Parts: sequence; structure tokens; C-alpha cells
Amino acid sequence: MTAYDEVRYPTHPRRITHPDHLAAMGHVFGLSPAPPAGCRVLELACGDGGNLIPMAMSLPGATFIGLDLAETAIARGAARIGQLGLRNIQIQAADLMNAGRELGEFDYIIAHGLYSWVPEPVRDRILALCDEMLSPAGIAFVSYNCFPGRHIRNLFREMMRYHATHFPDPGRQVTQSRALMRFLGDVAEGDTYRALLREEAESIAKRAAGAIYHDDLADMNVPLLFTDFIRHAEAHRLQFLAEAEFAAMHDTHNALREMEAGTIERQQYLDFVRCRSFRQTLLCRAGVTVDRPVRAERLRDLCFSSMARVSNPGEESDFESRSGRGIQTGHALAKSVVSTLIESFPARLNLEAIMRRVGTEDESVVLEILLGSFTGAVVEIHSVPAPCAATAGERPIVSPLARLQAAEGIPMSTMTHIAVIIEDSMAQKLIGLLDGTRDRAALLRELGPPADAQSLEISLQSLAREGLLMG
Repeated sequence: MTAYDEVRYPTHPRRITHPDHLAAMGHVFGLSPAPPAGCRVLELACGDGGNLIPMAMSLPGATFIGLDLAETAIARGAARIGQLGLRNIQIQAADLMNAGRELGEFDYIIAHGLYSWVPEPVRDRILALCDEMLSPAGIAFVSYNCFPGRHIRNLFREMMRYHATHFPDPGRQVTQSRALMRFLGDVAEGDTYRALLREEAESIAKRAAGAIYHDDLADMNVPLLFTDFIRHAEAHRLQFLAEAEFAAMHDTHNALREMEAGTIERQQYLDFVRCRSFRQTLLCRAGVTVDRPVRAERLRDLCFSSMARVSNPGEESDFESRSGRGIQTGHALAKSVVSTLIESFPARLNLEAIMRRVGTEDESVVLEILLGSFTGAVVEIHSVPAPCAATAGERPIVSPLARLQAAEGIPMSTMTHIAVIIEDSMAQKLIGLLDGTRDRAALLRELGPPADAQSLEISLQSLAREGLLMG
């Protein structure tokens, strides 16, 4: 039995690991990645399939395989797959050290939350598996802790681990770790030190107990320099493609503008500038030509969406992403392009649709705006149209997975591969009824008072806006 059998690790949809995103990232860097609709995906350390199962729901023609050591997590995931009747996904309890070519070739390999938390032989095996099983134009996603930021996080980790040893119960270890950080944030000496502790206390208060137990309190947690990770990848005939979050690899404030350095060196120095503690890196085969820098014309065949918000509308508008990054612009066309995508969400618009809606024929300017907005994290790129409905149809449908999750009171997986919690009581009740068999009259009958046609429509549109309605 593993620690992950004893304490459940939270798994949920991770948008930047979805084949749609990975394919779009490969495209802008000049690769010819496999179309998501028929791709093969392998996830290492898949847990109970919280990330992989929603992918299988949205891409019924693709094939998904997940491996994990924790048998209890695999059992939960297998039960969920059985409930949903999915035929394109298989998850299994397996040791990565014994896995190999018998699994076949994969277009996308995902290793999230694994590399820094396993012994050196297993870290080596993760990249060896990518070398052995990645298709010629395939992309691997690997996340890991990195320096210099992890030096600071390790201060807190060491203190929490010391305190946690006084409590044998995992639940108590987590609650006491949180309590220690709150206490130190109140009494620590020195303004800078106290501020760091308070920030950490706020951070771990928001993190799931399982994440704290397995990430912060784990025996194994090995950070490294970005350049050391890349050297390890290169030893397995892999090369750096990009960061999964495009904005994370850009020096938006031109801090390194006078530095003469190559792609890898600039990324390392950017970690120093940002005190980065965590990376989500995309790798491809060493022999593949990567087209750098990304040119605006590379976006021509993609689709676009935006979950950003306008934080300061006016002549100089601020557009802010969910990650806190953003752009400020007074350019009328740029504001129109980004605003159009925000208003259209969850729809994904292609270049032609954007130009038509903003009333311009200047393709090159719109492409440059999209590239700048993508670099600023307020616009997302997609290789395929949205698999969800932007508006509620005659007989609206919420995915069977989301309906099951709603009934269990856990965050729901949207068709845009995001986990959401719906607070509205009518919408919560409505979700269980949206199986595609009921029109609005039937829905109103089952909802009963105080539901009326207007409140029903508002709730349906809120669900559509969250990406929960199937197309």
C-alpha cells in the first residue's frame, strides 16, 4: 500500500494537459502534432483519472491510458469509467519501472506532479518512457519543482515536516502544518520573513489536504534548475519545446533585454528574475525542428477563446487572466478583439469569425493582436472548436460525468476541461435534470416554484457560460 492509498490525492481537469492545448502549442512552434480527435494519450501517475476521464468524454475517438501505483485510486477511477460506460479509456495499477513499449506509441504523454516526488531511478524512467513511446511528432508534458523559488518553499517545507512528526495521523499533520504557518506568520521577527510566512499560510489554507500531505510533507521532493532538467531530457533524446503556459516563458518586462543568451539560458535567467518554484515543460523529440520565435502567422489556422475579465474598462483597458497575468491596451481594435472573445466564451472563434465580428479585413493586424494577447495570457489558443454549447438548446444536456459529480457534491468537469463549483441553488438542482430528455416546460414542472421561465433561462445561460452544456 502506498501513501496515496492512505491519503487521497486530489485529481481534476488540467486544461494545459489536454490534447487540444498540446496540439495547438505544437502547431505554433512548427510541429505537426496528431489531431486530438484520434490521438493516443498516456498519463503517468493518473490517480483516479480526474484529469484523464474528462478528456475521454470530450474526445470519444481518441484513446487514453493511465498508470498509477495507488490501487485504491485506480479502483475509484475504474468504477467511474464503468458508470459512464466509456470504451476509449483504460487506467491500471502499474509500476513505471516495469512499463514499456508493450503499451504502444503515444502522441501525448502527461507526467504531472510526479518527477520531483520520486527517487532518481524513477525520474530517469519517466523520461526514458517518453523516449521509448513518444510518436515522432509527439509532445510530453512534465511538471517539476525548480530553483531558485523552491529554496524559499523548502524553508516552509522543512518547518512543516518537523512539526508534523509530532502527529502520527495524516489529517492532524496537515491541520497542524497549516496552524504552524498561521502562528509563524503572526509572531515571526523581521518584516520580510513575516511577510513570506503569511503568504505561505494563505497559500496552504487554500490547498487541498491531500496536496499538502503528498507535496509539502512528502519524504521525497527534489527541485532542480531548469537547465539541469533539460540536460536530463536531452540525455533521453528529448528537447525543450515550450512551457505549457505560453505566457510563463516570456520576459514581458524586458528584464533580460540586454542579455545575449540562447533559448535555454534565457529561460534559466527568467527563473532567477521571477524566483520561479514550479515549471510545466513541454518536450519533443530531439530531431524535430522547432520554429522559434513564434510568428503571428502560425496562429492563422487555430481557434481562440478568452476567460479574461476587464478590470479597468476605458481608453486604456486592463484585461486580466485567471492566473493574474494580463495586458493593458488603448488600441481600439485590440480591445474589440479581446472583448469579443470574452463575450463569446465558451465558444472558440477562428480568425475569420473574429474579423467578421470586429468588422475588419486586416488579417495581419488581428493576428498580431492575438499573438500579443496570447503572450499576455488573456487569450487561449485551440486546435479544435469547443466541444460545448455556447447557448442552451431545446433539450439541454450536461455531460453524464458532470451530473455524477454534481450529485456527489464535488467540483464538476466542464467540457472546456476546467473544474468548477456552481453556487446557484437552482442551477445545482437543474444540472441533475439536464440529460437531454427534457424541454423547458418539463424542466419547469420538475423544478417547481419559485422557478419561472426567466430564472430558468438565466440558470441555463450560466451553465452554458461555464462550459457545462454539451454541444
